[in-house]
Amino acid sequence: MTQRLRRKAAFEAALEKQGCSPFVAEKMGKIFLEAEKPKVIDRGTSWDLMKFFIRLANTDVRQLRAGDFLNLQEDYLEFFSLGLIKIEPLNVDQFESLQKTLSKHLYELMDKGKTVLGPFESKIVAMRQPAKISDSEERVIFTCMNFPTDLTDLDKFFIHEFAMLLEKYGSLLSKCPHCGRIFIQLRKNAMYCDRKCQRVAVMRKIRAKQIKTVEDDSKKRKKTVGVKKGKTRR
Repeated sequence: MTQRLRRKAAFEAALEKQGCSPFVAEKMGKIFLEAEKPKVIDRGTSWDLMKFFIRLANTDVRQLRAGDFLNLQEDYLEFFSLGLIKIEPLNVDQFESLQKTLSKHLYELMDKGKTVLGPFESKIVAMRQPAKISDSEERVIFTCMNFPTDLTDLDKFFIHEFAMLLEKYGSLLSKCPHCGRIFIQLRKNAMYCDRKCQRVAVMRKIRAKQIKTVEDDSKKRKKTVGVKKGKTRR
């Protein structure tokens, strides 16, 4: 048994001691094992959609210029267009409602460690389909797809999609220590949401260090100032 599997077994045993059923402990153990694997980030369309949701959560749509708002609508249509079916772009009120909902869940998740998305009414479609790999080889592909049933409530539809993405990319979310915005880490060691916040934070640290040095030097000078020598007149 490898070291990772031993840690998984110890983790499952600890959960069972705390009252978890063997079934739940095994499922949590699998999640534990997956978390220990080196992460290979899927930078496909779902990654771009997650970045779109994070960007929208940090945007005051009513303060956008006309051109920037049009770009936001175009980005939305790029992700949710339905081919031959014409889909209307969201208006300011709809974007603002979605922005507030996204922001609420993100800040709850980062500040409290938990957020509840839903409840949703959804259906899971399970499919088994034969797929040709080559002229001589054919395999059966099995997929499960989760679809929201109520497409009329746009907020619920988008938050349902966001919940699916959180399961995949939630561990990459971080909160900028300078401006407080939520962002998705492009690198493991990324502490700030962008270069601007990073530069400002670095400059503040440098200035704070300089001020402390000046204060320390001032204290040292006061200590080294001696009393004037000589006899005191009476």
